[in-house]
Amino acid sequence: MPRFHRTRKPYTDEITLVEFTAEEEVIADAADLAQIRSKRNQLLAETDWWGTSDNTMSNAQRDYRQMLRDITKTNTIYTDVDWGTKPE
Repeated sequence: MPRFHRTRKPYTDEITLVEFTAEEEVIADAADLAQIRSKRNQLLAETDWWGTSDNTMSNAQRDYRQMLRDITKTNTIYTDVDWGTKPE
């Protein structure tokens, strides 16, 4: 799906949508992946305590953490990511 950015024509303030160039797509994809990884790392850090030696993770907790680790294999656009629901 093509992505667009807004441009403003000089002197008229008219705004038009312009499709991303190939270079802009690469930059946007890299930025989205960095944002996805950052959020994923935050969510994993919040659940690290589940894996401590005095705690046994449930299957739901294990599956949730695996889904987070695999999230960049199937998602490249931040707004399209389904982060799932963190189990108790």
